Amino acid sequence: MTLNKELEEVVLQLYRDSVEEFKRDGVDFGSQGFFGKSFAFIPHTNVEARTRIIAAAFKPDLRSIAEEAMSAFYANSAGLTSEGFMCEAVNDFLNYIIPRAAGLSDEAKIFAEAYSHFDQSIYGASFLVTTFAILGNVWDNSGRVVLPDGFSLKYVGPPLPTTADTKWLRDRVVPYYEINSSAHPIGRGRDIKGLHSYFLFEHSEVLPKSRNLLDSAFRLRDEIARKFVFAVRLLNQSGAFSDYRGCRLVSHLSTYRMGLMNFPDEYTDQGPSRELSEYEGLRLRRLLPRLLNMKYDDISVLETKLDDVIRRPRESLLDEKRTALKVAMEQLLDCFQILESIIPVFGSEYIALYATVLLKASGKTQFGADLNSPYLIFKFIKRMHMVRNDIVHGRIDEVIDPNKPKVKPDEVHAFRRMVYDLAALSILNGNLRDIATKLAVGESVPLDFFNFTVQEMNEVRTQKAVQPSW
Repeated sequence: MTLNKELEEVVLQLYRDSVEEFKRDGVDFGSQGFFGKSFAFIPHTNVEARTRIIAAAFKPDLRSIAEEAMSAFYANSAGLTSEGFMCEAVNDFLNYIIPRAAGLSDEAKIFAEAYSHFDQSIYGASFLVTTFAILGNVWDNSGRVVLPDGFSLKYVGPPLPTTADTKWLRDRVVPYYEINSSAHPIGRGRDIKGLHSYFLFEHSEVLPKSRNLLDSAFRLRDEIARKFVFAVRLLNQSGAFSDYRGCRLVSHLSTYRMGLMNFPDEYTDQGPSRELSEYEGLRLRRLLPRLLNMKYDDISVLETKLDDVIRRPRESLLDEKRTALKVAMEQLLDCFQILESIIPVFGSEYIALYATVLLKASGKTQFGADLNSPYLIFKFIKRMHMVRNDIVHGRIDEVIDPNKPKVKPDEVHAFRRMVYDLAALSILNGNLRDIATKLAVGESVPLDFFNFTVQEMNEVRTQKAVQPSW
């Protein structure tokens, strides 16, 4: 149900008139030449259309609401009155909806759903924002990763070898051309215009209206993207990153005014590129809701050190074995900083004991043929702590002696897996020190971890997201 029926009728008529004009010009709505362009559907010379929009949008009983909304949605713009910005918002909406709906059998339904979000965002107490992030070094080629409501993953790309004549195809073709037209690298940023497709992470949320709603939307854009990348790095140890991020909301819907920002420092060519498995999708369903409700400061140490681990690798033409050991030692120190931040106890005995009882209680006791029991894991962590002490206290030459190293890169990788599991456990359960203490003295403590039944997995496979989204 729309809150301003008169404006809906005006915008719908503008939509129909524009579509009919395209048809008279012989435009193929499913062709590449139509997507990613910006059109002036309401030019300044069209006084009649602008008068109708203003009269409907600023009815006496809704004028103050409309003026406050335009002031908020265009807080980073200048040069126009509230009436002028309202015409800009309608033009932006038409640029968004026409490529997605025109010529389809269900275009009336597509228009009605999108316009409802537009109307509620302007005249309601809240507004819909969909943030998106272009991902790298992580993929979902199977399409079987099912994220929680509010989150989604998808590829977007050109329509070849067919035309985009369904809503599903339009939702994947139109954003590709919008991104291709809007993405411009800044500073040391990479240029992504030549990519044949983009892998997107999206999140939709309804936020309360305020004067600072643009700031709220942009903060959400950055926070959600960073939390998702952090979660992926934690679960599959990839070098996942997102250097291009944007959001859709009233005033920022189409190529015409898309909010797509490049963050060069987020890009990394380090770390492996990995496929997200169905099981990792299930784990993301557990982890993401917790992360969403956490302040970023609560995970800033973990996120920073995971980023450090990914960026440690270095290339070497000489003495490759010693270089690999150096990288492993740096990663070992990073992992210990993570471990000591989530289990704040002193001494190798306590750290190894607490980490082991937590891993055992969560069902994680298999890290290789030589690390397949709690006692072996305990001794291994204690040995890693001794190596860490040697490095910190200046005995690194003994540690990275290529003829007789105290630890191997593969062992550091196993330790990294343990620490990442413990980090995920801390996000799901909170204070690990108290939990570990209770477990160590024999108390039973229920832990929330990644244990899934076959029934739960089958149910997830049939689920579809139902949240609103631009």
